[in-house]
Amino acid sequence: SSAALCVMVTRAFNRVYDLKLSVRGEMDVAYHGEIRTPSRCGRLDQCCAFGNTIVAMTFDGDTLGTREVRMSEELYLVLVDLCAAKDTKEILASLNKCYPFPDDDISKGVHKLLGPLNKQTVLKGIRLIEEGKDTARRIGELMVAAQKDFDKYAIPACPQELTAPVLHKVLNYEPVQKHIWGCKGVGSQGDGTAQFLAKSEEDRDKVIEILERDLGVSCMKLTLGSGVKVRKAVIPAAGHDPHLFPATKCVTSSLFPVRDTD
Repeated sequence: SSAALCVMVTRAFNRVYDLKLSVRGEMDVAYHGEIRTPSRCGRLDQCCAFGNTIVAMTFDGDTLGTREVRMSEELYLVLVDLCAAKDTKEILASLNKCYPFPDDDISKGVHKLLGPLNKQTVLKGIRLIEEGKDTARRIGELMVAAQKDFDKYAIPACPQELTAPVLHKVLNYEPVQKHIWGCKGVGSQGDGTAQFLAKSEEDRDKVIEILERDLGVSCMKLTLGSGVKVRKAVIPAAGHDPHLFPATKCVTSSLFPVRDTD
């Protein structure tokens, strides 16, 4: 990923030169660095700066909002390099032709897919993860539904790339179906990358074994977890506030309880 590479370079400079950039700051620098190259990326891929956690991103013009989505169970993913070919520039150019205003049914379908349907899918995914009830199975079903929507509305806009025979062969490969909850393409899709949500760690290993052996693709494991929970914190505090002396001989004023007049 060009976005991941730019984030890594930015983070290296940040740490070596103590630039004191936040994760959001690293994302912003990485983005502005990449758009100065022929790779005209969007803002979404820089979320890899957050690591293996799920992050909800909202876009409003040039304003970017991020929020970590807390999970109660781990998700076992397989990212699959289809070892095929795709033309991302052609895909994006075809989709961009549908904007700013739709002038036929195909354009209206793309607007629907990338507008209300996308928002509905993202918000439902966040809700399912935060509810923490049978999360993996329900997210898998959502992935399958999202792929069906993409095929229905996006393929007509760029059939030469989005028909993607290799992608759909891998997604529908029967021997792995009993080991997964769902699967879909990645990003602008085409014959680039696929993702599978496995039922367990053991099922994930089986999916990788089957796909690499039978279809000659390259697989990578990714586990999305709830992250590290803070259970204890040490707060350095010192000072004998003269306004509260002699009470501050026992407890520093920084740790005094806050009370109102009641």
